[in-house]
Amino acid sequence: MIVFAVCFAIAWVVMGVSMAGSGMKLALVMLPFGILVPAFIISAVVKSARKGNSGDAPVNADEVNRVLESSAQTLTGESTEQKQRSYVKCAYCGLRKLRHSARIAERQRYDKGDTMERIDDLQYKNLRLIQDPEKFCFTTDSVLLSAFASAKRTDRVVDIGSGTGVLSFLLNARTSASVTGIELRQDVLDMANRSKELNNSVGISFYNMDLRDAPAAFGDGAFDVAICNPPYFDGSIRPKEENKVVSRHMTECSIEDVCVCAKRLLHEGGKLYMVFPTSRLFELAKSMTDNRLNIKRIRTVQHSEAQSPHIALIEAKRGAAFSCIWEKPLILCNEHGEYTEETARIYHII
Repeated sequence: MIVFAVCFAIAWVVMGVSMAGSGMKLALVMLPFGILVPAFIISAVVKSARKGNSGDAPVNADEVNRVLESSAQTLTGESTEQKQRSYVKCAYCGLRKLRHSARIAERQRYDKGDTMERIDDLQYKNLRLIQDPEKFCFTTDSVLLSAFASAKRTDRVVDIGSGTGVLSFLLNARTSASVTGIELRQDVLDMANRSKELNNSVGISFYNMDLRDAPAAFGDGAFDVAICNPPYFDGSIRPKEENKVVSRHMTECSIEDVCVCAKRLLHEGGKLYMVFPTSRLFELAKSMTDNRLNIKRIRTVQHSEAQSPHIALIEAKRGAAFSCIWEKPLILCNEHGEYTEETARIYHII
């Protein structure tokens, strides 16, 4: 096409010059066309080529589903370095994998007004999780808490405010303990149940209920272990997305409600594992102490050695004596901004 445009321009200009030599005024009109028309053709060809290379060509519905499904699979057969290159930010950060084809497919699905749900690879025992960024996606806190918590195969575990079930799936896969999830929002619970079917998980169940109703539903002392990644914010600053308010802000419950629920659901000697911001740590400690949930172990988390801790991982025990082990901080990244070896093991990168 470009060759044709160049030949056309040369022929047109030659014709215009020859006609101008004969004194014909029409040449004044022909000469501009001899330049503008080929330029327009070349520009159209270049734009078309760029669009073809950008990956923004229309993708049909089957192709969208295929891309999303393939992007959720574990990258078997690839080295650790290849995995790290394939994921600019891993699923553990609550963000979509930044594979170009998946981004295009998800953007087109959003443009059509369809669901924003996606399937994320948890990078552990082929576990996958259905999430919706318009509602809420789990963060690093949940993964760190699942690695910090401890349970035996025979333990009965309750996940208070289970959300899409990330804590339940990771802890069940690591310990084989049975896990019961309690979640207030039905739409989020539906995603957890579909993830359960997707993973063919055994020993996990989810219930739609207010945590304040859980002791009456399951009975006092029904569980050995409780885990909880509660909303952090007090509700004074609300996010723009109303769908995320319940998951991030204490609008439907307080930290006191969480501690009362855990105290009643746990038997004497039962353990509670939580993650909470260090700025409100004393508030949490008071609520726990008031409900006979005495803190036995604390580990703070910080992005790097140069930064202050921003969250704390906490183990409490119902009816235990007052003694606490303060573990060394968990450093997420080294001075180069790369994951430390311990963080990489928690994320199952190595």
